[in-house]
Amino acid sequence: MSDENFIAKLHFGEESIFKKIFKQFYLPIRSFASRFVKDNDIAEDIVQDVFLQMWEKRLMFATLSEIKSYLWQMMTPSCRHTATPS
Repeated sequence: MSDENFIAKLHFGEESIFKKIFKQFYLPIRSFASRFVKDNDIAEDIVQDVFLQMWEKRLMFATLSEIKSYLWQMMTPSCRHTATPS
């Protein structure tokens, strides 16, 4: 599937596209959040929230790399906000 077709389906709200994005980025983002906040339950909440925000803002993305950048850019402030002290 071309990047253009992929993004068009995302804009249309096709759930299968969200699942592909989730499968591709979930593990590295979840690992980052877990290491950052040192609490697996909180990390899971952060990751779910970031993916939900991405889905709600899906019309603003023109490429898959923009989605990847967005997810990572949202992780750091979300983790900082909820990090537990060491």
